[in-house]
Amino acid sequence: MSTVADMDDFENSFYSRTKAILGADGISRLFRARVAVFGIGGVGSYAFEALVRAGVGTLIIVDADIVEESNCNRQLIALQSTIGIPKVDAATRRAHDINPHCVIENHTLFINPENINSLLEMEITHAIDAIDSIESKIALIQALRQQDIPFVSCMGGAQRLDPTKIKVSDISDTFGCPHAKSIRRRLRAIGIEKGIRCVYSTETPVRKSHNTHGSISYIPGIIGLTAAGIIINDIVQNESVLINFCTKRS
Repeated sequence: MSTVADMDDFENSFYSRTKAILGADGISRLFRARVAVFGIGGVGSYAFEALVRAGVGTLIIVDADIVEESNCNRQLIALQSTIGIPKVDAATRRAHDINPHCVIENHTLFINPENINSLLEMEITHAIDAIDSIESKIALIQALRQQDIPFVSCMGGAQRLDPTKIKVSDISDTFGCPHAKSIRRRLRAIGIEKGIRCVYSTETPVRKSHNTHGSISYIPGIIGLTAAGIIINDIVQNESVLINFCTKRS
């Protein structure tokens, strides 16, 4: 059985390097945050793990898929030992192997316009959109915006090889990304032209040799880690979001 001393030793060790750069206040803010990651694939798994290792106190993860062998080239949760397991369960197991005190609320669920509002009732302070389905992505972005939840949206990483072409900008300033172009057009149709932070690639997609979308190990990871970095900085630099959240709960 763990003792208070054991917990203190763990916290002093686990948070030591993060505390050295963020200070005690930064650690406290991360611990109080409740961050949702929608989609735990190539992009989402890297974003999720970065949040776990940074010390976010509670993470909500949503994904309907199971781990498949074809995921092993780009998804942190995809191991020979996790094939066939729901992605959210594999992610939870991995997170607790990193930080056993992190609270994970996982949901094996396909995100769609009908269930998004109920998902956002789970008390979320920040979010990362790492889902692929355009219809679901549009609905999620719209709902997050309406509820004034700080978030970042990740665009497509398939058919790209150049890590130096990953960029961060408002959706209105994206270029060179067919996926972002489609999202931008769909958002304009519902009256949203700007105010959506995106991580995307300006690289012209590599021509496909067959019907399968190709992917390489590092591009989804760079996108996901960048998204996590944006959210971590949001949490650390803007405590008002956490204060407002706590006020709403009380």
